[in-house]
Parts: sequence; structure tokens; C-alpha cells
Amino acid sequence: MMQKLIFKKNRSDEGKGGKKFTAEIMDKNEEKAINLMNTLPLPDLRDDASMVACTRKQYVVDDLPAPDLLCLVSVIVGMVGLMARWKICSWLALFAIISSTQDTRKSELDMKLTCVCGTISTMGVAINHLPYFS
Repeated sequence: MMQKLIFKKNRSDEGKGGKKFTAEIMDKNEEKAINLMNTLPLPDLRDDASMVACTRKQYVVDDLPAPDLLCLVSVIVGMVGLMARWKICSWLALFAIISSTQDTRKSELDMKLTCVCGTISTMGVAINHLPYFS
């Protein structure tokens, strides 16, 4: 049985100035995967028969989640508290984002928006109360 060698570049030795390679014996699974990749035919992109029509998913109005108004209120009140240095606005923004997070379902929760709102409200509370920022 013939064994094949693979030459791999060492990543740890790249910064030392030399390019060093190690030889490893290819196992049967790797050899089968490489042979399978080499034998698969690539589709001819110029042929119209190989093209697949792309369809957009249609949403029903009832399936769309309701807008998160408390999160919007949290951003607006948090920015007012941050810019005007009003402590009450910063605290209201923090409580609004907490209640918004608790009221929404996990499937409807937008993590990016929640993180932005939480960051703005937390920054407002921190800037208004910590003496370092005064």
C-alpha cells in the first residue's frame, strides 16, 4: 500500500524568517475527500440550463414581529440622558431596555439592537454617576 505525503507550512515559524514545512502522512479519509473534490464536475456557468431561478421569501403581514417601541424609547431617552447629563433619563433608558428585553420572545429578539440600546443606556448611567467622567 502506497502512502502519500502532505507538506504543510508551519505557522509558528513564519515570524522567524524561515519558511519551514513538515511532512505528514495523509490518512485514508483525507485522500478520499481530495479525490472526491477532484472528480466532481463543475457546472458550466455559461449554460442557461444549469442556472437556478432565485425566489424571494414572501412574508405575510401577520408573521412579522411587532416593532419594539421600548427599545426605541430607550435609545432616544438614553441619548438625551447622555448628552444633557440628566440622571433620570439615563435610568429610564436602562429600565426601558431591561423591560424590553424581558417582554420580547426569544424568536423576536434582535440582539444587535438590544446590545446597542443597552450600551447607550449603560454609558449614560456610568457617565452621569462616576466622578472620573465629570
